[in-house]
Amino acid sequence: MKTIYVIDTSALLSDPDIIFCCPDSEIIIPQTVLSELDRLKVSRADRSMIYRGREVSRMLFSLAKRGKLTDGIVTKENAVIKVMSTDHLGDIPQGLNLKNADDVILALAHQVTDSNPMSKVILITSDLNMMLRAQTLDVAAERIEEKPVKKSFRRRLKEEALLKVLVSIIGVLILGAAASLGYYYVTVINANTQTAQQRDFATAEASYKQILSNKPEDVQTMVTLANLYVANEKYAEGVVYYHKALLINDDVKIRTDMANAYILLGNYDIALTELSKAMTNDAQYAPAYYYAGVAYEKKGARPQAIEEYKAYLELDQTGSLAELSKQALTRLNQ
Repeated sequence: MKTIYVIDTSALLSDPDIIFCCPDSEIIIPQTVLSELDRLKVSRADRSMIYRGREVSRMLFSLAKRGKLTDGIVTKENAVIKVMSTDHLGDIPQGLNLKNADDVILALAHQVTDSNPMSKVILITSDLNMMLRAQTLDVAAERIEEKPVKKSFRRRLKEEALLKVLVSIIGVLILGAAASLGYYYVTVINANTQTAQQRDFATAEASYKQILSNKPEDVQTMVTLANLYVANEKYAEGVVYYHKALLINDDVKIRTDMANAYILLGNYDIALTELSKAMTNDAQYAPAYYYAGVAYEKKGARPQAIEEYKAYLELDQTGSLAELSKQALTRLNQ
């Protein structure tokens, strides 16, 4: 099965080399991404961001010497890098606004997915919100982490900023020794107030990620990591790993847990869409109805919330969520 990667602007700015990291595949760069890179050159963005934008432009310019990017350029890794027009996207999913660059990229990724049913299409982004929105459109998405800036560039930045640093040092000296010491102690104290719970979380997170680096399709570890994130109020990160698990195993409990994370994020409509899928897969899975009740109640849709809480109790009068359902019905019927 051929894999097609649609690369968004944030992914290219996080790691310009990503276009050469997908051998034996097709890499699509939406035309609107090039426009965003051009605007970046004259913006007041962070220097490292502007540098990366120029690096991407240099890479694409070098490729363009070998042919038309709109036709596709074959790399030595046997990948095809192609710039795709975003001028004629046809029917776009409801809720997308083509005046917004991110929405244009999402619309193109959706179109490529629909047009290539025999291929695996994945949107690559470093924007967590972009990834979550892609999931609501049934577009597979993966998030990459930001790549460290090259050392040579760091050195150049230091040289350019030397005068500013010296001025800052003089300013600190003018504030007086007392103020400087006060700032130092506040910084040190703040840096060492990490709680045992935070350390435990970091240790567990690193452990699960290490397991997944060795076993990337370990669904149980994905779900455990997602649960860890939700328990620590990192709901968006939890959604990411629930979604990865669902791509491997479309389990009703995993989907319901992901819907609950969406509820905690305040994305009630997305949660209800996922719960509807869960109910379709297993109409007897009671927790899906409870969380649908929660989502409707949060939306202020009282009749629908009552209906879902009642549906839960009809399926499971003694379950772990039964008392909460009864309390919700009492509250809504007052």
